[in-house]
Amino acid sequence: MREAARATFDGFVDEMLVELEDGSYLTIWTWAGREFCDRAMARADQVAPVASWLGHVEEDVSMDFGVVVEPAVGGT
Repeated sequence: MREAARATFDGFVDEMLVELEDGSYLTIWTWAGREFCDRAMARADQVAPVASWLGHVEEDVSMDFGVVVEPAVGGT
């Protein structure tokens, strides 16, 4: 999915899957800007690997937006 998103969507930076203490998962998608995310999500169902990934999300679906204020360890 990550490679398909990178190849298809302008501004896609990365995706990270996080397992929370309660056993649930959080997926974090990073974009170069909000406008890239908005355009990509409008056609995410047209990219099979992305649509399949999103189809695995069963409940508690939400989308929140924020700004990275500190890069990842080892980042610039």
